[in-house]
Amino acid sequence: ERESYQKKAVDIISWLIKSLLEINNLNEAEQLCEKLINIDNLNEDSYLLFMQIAGKKKDKYLLKHVYQIILKTFDKELGIPPSPEFEKHYRLLSGF
Repeated sequence: ERESYQKKAVDIISWLIKSLLEINNLNEAEQLCEKLINIDNLNEDSYLLFMQIAGKKKDKYLLKHVYQIILKTFDKELGIPPSPEFEKHYRLLSGF
C-alpha cells in the first residue's frame, strides 16, 4: 500500500513539474524535482524532468550535475547505467 501512495505522489508531483515547465516557473519546478528524486531516486523520468529544467535555464552546470547524480545512483543501487533513451536525451539537451 505504501508503494501505491508513493507512485501517486510521484505522478502528482511530476504533473505539477510539467505544468510549471509550461509556464516557465523554473525555480519552483527545480525545487519539486529535488523532492521528486528524494521520493524515488531510481525513476529516470524524474531526472529527465530535472534535465529539461536545466535545458530551459540554459544551465550546463546543472545539467551535468543531474546527469552525474543519476550515473552514480544507478551504478550504486542497480549496478547499471541509465537507459540508452536517457543518454540520448542528455546528449540532445547538452547541445542546447
